[in-house]
Amino acid sequence: MLRNLAVLLAVLIVIILAVVAAMTVVDSGAGDEPREIVSDPTAAGPRATIEVAIGPGGQPLQVACHLPVADQNPLLVSFENRSGVLDDYLAEVSVSFADGSTTEVLAEALQLRSGERRSVVPTPWLEPESIVNCAIKAIQHNERIILIDDD
Repeated sequence: MLRNLAVLLAVLIVIILAVVAAMTVVDSGAGDEPREIVSDPTAAGPRATIEVAIGPGGQPLQVACHLPVADQNPLLVSFENRSGVLDDYLAEVSVSFADGSTTEVLAEALQLRSGERRSVVPTPWLEPESIVNCAIKAIQHNERIILIDDD
């Protein structure tokens, strides 16, 4: 009985993560420099998405922060590894609140497989109801750090 409940819970978590990943729709393009990609205006909630050339051969990595859609949903940061190798990535995200204050959080995707897209909750965890904006500030891969311009 407990085993069946654990399997059911695992399947439910996978389905929820698949739905979150499916809701992320962005227009991707080629380019070696960091650039902002226009997100789908019909998607729920604003998004900040960055695609950078990183890793072996300058292959693209896409990183996006997703604002909470409802007060119960957390802030999420998604990584999509378009390189040909398994690797680790770290993103620094600037989060703005309704009272005008901002803070920085870190999101880490370890052992991200080639072609894999993964959404993670950044640390420290933030109360979702007061978040109004998020932006990717920097991305780290091994010893390389890419700072993202506000422009």
